[in-house]
Amino acid sequence: MFRPCIAALAFAVAALAAGRARGDAFPDPFKLYGHDIAFSVWRKGTEIGEHRVTFARQDGALVVRSLLDLAVKFLGLTVYTFHYTCVETWRGDRLDALTSTIDDNGTKTAVDAKAKDGTLDVEGPEAHERIARFILPSSHWNAEVIGADRVLNTLSGKISGIKLEPLGVESVPVGSATRQAMHYRYVADFAAESWYDAEGRWLKLRFPGKDGTEIDYVCERCAANP
Repeated sequence: MFRPCIAALAFAVAALAAGRARGDAFPDPFKLYGHDIAFSVWRKGTEIGEHRVTFARQDGALVVRSLLDLAVKFLGLTVYTFHYTCVETWRGDRLDALTSTIDDNGTKTAVDAKAKDGTLDVEGPEAHERIARFILPSSHWNAEVIGADRVLNTLSGKISGIKLEPLGVESVPVGSATRQAMHYRYVADFAAESWYDAEGRWLKLRFPGKDGTEIDYVCERCAANP
């Protein structure tokens, strides 16, 4: 009984990757998540912060706000902090604007992207790009990234070529329950792993910290109808 369920999930998640080619509608985050997503963030078995994404409608646009706050302590003293905010403005299925600010233990950088003459002008600490407006930021909430071949890196401003390699179906904690999700590894100029369920909900993230230690996101609230 379990293997057919896994096969069905794998097929459903793969279908998400083909959605844009079929002309499917842009994902509705309110149906998937409600008004927000919340993850606790862990390192070596210790909770070090929170990542939250909120969704709102403003003047006919979808506004997505991401906030990440991390603090690593040693012997009761804070030895490292990381603060990140990102605001995406979408009109239909096109990214209209994006701003992100990063405070990496006191080093501050920013990325700014604005629609102009049918393209998107991007300024960041590592790049100045002019690109087509249909591109996904590296904010993970939109499962269409499964079929994408590039993303706008919201930390650097670079356009990163990517491929998501499926690693299999796993049970992922979601609040007090679990959900089946496909585990993906990014093949890109940055390292990350991400998990999505059959409906396209982002349920988990893993990436290496600056010292190589794994950072894990644990879903506290990431489904409108868990």
